[in-house]
Amino acid sequence: MDKLYTPSQAGELLGGISKATIETWLSRGKLPRTKVGGRTMIAEADLESFVARCNQRTARVRKKVIQMKSVSPKPAALPPGGEIVNL
Repeated sequence: MDKLYTPSQAGELLGGISKATIETWLSRGKLPRTKVGGRTMIAEADLESFVARCNQRTARVRKKVIQMKSVSPKPAALPPGGEIVNL
């Protein structure tokens, strides 16, 4: 059986994330909850899966940013007549 954590304990394990943020993730279904009686608990395996998904998402975003930086922007097109006019 996995170790279970309260939302506060899970936040501490994830580097000091607030209980409110953990509860938001729980209510939005981003982080699975386990109910024990009337208490909301989070299984250790669910925390590990959540962190792995976040790391994959972060890696994809970083890769996209690097790709965007490596593509030089196209120069701006000049209006007909070739002059820039300030209005």
